Amino acid sequence: MAHHTPLAAATGLTPAQLDALAALGLGPLPEDWDFPPRPGFTREDGLVVDLAHFLAWCGIHAVAAGVHPRVVHRLRRRLFGLLAERFSPRQLEELVWRTTQCVAFNWHNDFFELDLEPGVVPTPTAAAYPSG
Repeated sequence: MAHHTPLAAATGLTPAQLDALAALGLGPLPEDWDFPPRPGFTREDGLVVDLAHFLAWCGIHAVAAGVHPRVVHRLRRRLFGLLAERFSPRQLEELVWRTTQCVAFNWHNDFFELDLEPGVVPTPTAAAYPSG
């Protein structure tokens, strides 16, 4: 996320939101993870962040960490239920499709070691990008 902080700052996110996004990692999700609200975000926005995190995590990191597929599916069903309470089927389809395209694009670029934005310097925090 740190790579995209300058772009995200231009969307009007607060410095706290930018810092929260920049701090995201793909660490393990516990089996009982219930996708709690993300401080500083609406419930809908937080769930979209959770969706992006989950799709990137379950595609590679869960497999590499030896997470059992039943755990991944249980978490997926839980997240889907929360998303379905707030988004229409069409919105969900678009969110999942767009997110998986972005994840696949990143995997492609990582595999070929492509740096499509060599001029962009990752930003560790959002403090330098006040919203406004």
